[in-house]
Amino acid sequence: YSLLEHPVISTKITVPRLPEGSVRRPRLTERVSRGVEGPLTLLMAPAGFGKTNVLVQWANETDLARAWLTIDSEDNDPRRLFRHLISALQTLEPGLGEEALEFILSTRGGGLEIGLTLLINEVSALSRDLILILDEFQSLHDHVVLQGIEFLIKHLPDNLHLVIASRTTLPFSLAALRVRSRVCELGAGDLRFTEDEIASFFLQTSALQLSADTVRTIEIRTD
Repeated sequence: YSLLEHPVISTKITVPRLPEGSVRRPRLTERVSRGVEGPLTLLMAPAGFGKTNVLVQWANETDLARAWLTIDSEDNDPRRLFRHLISALQTLEPGLGEEALEFILSTRGGGLEIGLTLLINEVSALSRDLILILDEFQSLHDHVVLQGIEFLIKHLPDNLHLVIASRTTLPFSLAALRVRSRVCELGAGDLRFTEDEIASFFLQTSALQLSADTVRTIEIRTD
């Protein structure tokens, strides 16, 4: 497996741009800010609920050290995924995880946990906190990849915080974190537009000042 064979795609580890006319959602970005005080923050809702936009807004506003990875179906190759994941972290700490990456790329199967262990230990030795955002997590289905992510979550160092956005529930148990209230979760109910956000959306995109009754009707009909 050659580094040149699969170069890092820079757009995958870059925070996307917000679409024109995006509505600011401070009630949700504040929830994310509180969530990253713990190990894991989850945004889980179907397509169209604005998960990515909320995280982009938060990433643009925070002063915390945050890295971004947009996942796609090709990342069901563990070497490709973890190469990009480590490259994302290297945007915050150049050179971080080089030994871990070499181990992951040069071995198959059992080498993944050893490589991730090296990464976890190296992050743990840092003097500052890092936040890693994983967007479009529902694209992952390879069992080796998912086992690797589960291993990472299970052994997260105190200074590494994961934020995961997915259209579907995560395919592994988070019971140990949930029972200790160590997971911040935002679901479809949280991500739905409020009446104020609906009014702001139409004002920004169409310069329409809607009445409260009209806004309420839109909310009911569009869920």
